[in-house]
Amino acid sequence: KKIIRPVIHDQGSKFILFGKDNSTNINLIDVPWEKANIIRTQISEREKDINLPDFGNHNEVILYIDTAVNQTEKEKVGDKGIIESISKEEVYLLYPNPEIKKEILEDPFGKAYLVNVEVQTVQGKPFAYRILEIHKTFTR
Repeated sequence: KKIIRPVIHDQGSKFILFGKDNSTNINLIDVPWEKANIIRTQISEREKDINLPDFGNHNEVILYIDTAVNQTEKEKVGDKGIIESISKEEVYLLYPNPEIKKEILEDPFGKAYLVNVEVQTVQGKPFAYRILEIHKTFTR
C-alpha cells in the first residue's frame, strides 16, 4: 500500500516495477493511477481480515531484559525488555508487584523469564509490558 501511495496522489503518474524470477525472464508490472486506486481499495479491504497480534494479556511468554535500572523499591519506568513473540523491539517494563522487580533485577542480563504480561500500547504498538507473574527463569 505504501509503495503505490505516490501514484495515488498524482493522476498523471504510474508505477513501474521490474522483477526478475528464478530464470532469466524480467517481469514488468505497470500500474497506472486508476489501477493503483483499485489496488489501494482492495488492500484496505483485505487489511481488515489480517490477524494482528492481540495486545491484551499474554501467558507464558519469554522475556529478556535489555535495559535495567537497579531501583527495586520504585515502580519507576526505566527497565526495558523484549518479548520476541510479541515485538522484536524493546519496551518499558512495569511491575505491579515489587517482588517481581526484585527477582528480575537479581540477575537481569543473565536470565530469561517465562512470564504472564499485559501489553500496553501507544498508537497500536507495544509500549510497556506489565509483568503479572514469573513462572520460571532460564539461564541465558
